[in-house]
Amino acid sequence: MNDWLRAFGEDHDYAMIMDADQRLLPDVFKHVMRSFDDPRVAFVQIPQYYSGLDTTIALSAWIQQIPFLRVIMRGRHMRNSAFSLGSGTIYRVRHLLSIGGLYEGSVTEDVYTSVMLHERGSRSVYVDLPFVWGGEPPKDLPSYIT
Repeated sequence: MNDWLRAFGEDHDYAMIMDADQRLLPDVFKHVMRSFDDPRVAFVQIPQYYSGLDTTIALSAWIQQIPFLRVIMRGRHMRNSAFSLGSGTIYRVRHLLSIGGLYEGSVTEDVYTSVMLHERGSRSVYVDLPFVWGGEPPKDLPSYIT
């Protein structure tokens, strides 16, 4: 992401990160881009919803996310402290550039970057809409552990 920011960031207003196994559903940007009407908003986070919950492990992987997405992230949104979760984050590029891009000194670069942006007075938004985008859950125990 930082290589892209250095090469192309000045030419773009927004950038989105998504995992390779996820897909956007129609009209997602119609719902989230209005959050950027406030110029202080540095990023908008949308939740991950799994498709293919056809094994016990897949269903369990989804269930374990519910408290985080439904309670913690909603609460963090209310206090202007939502985290970027990596995938499903739409960034305002100028805010990322103002801190030198995504923080590269941690494996939790998404959360660390969120904190850095908040420290500078930027705002964050968590848009909790059902089925905004989907991904494939781990189907078996070895996949879950990995």
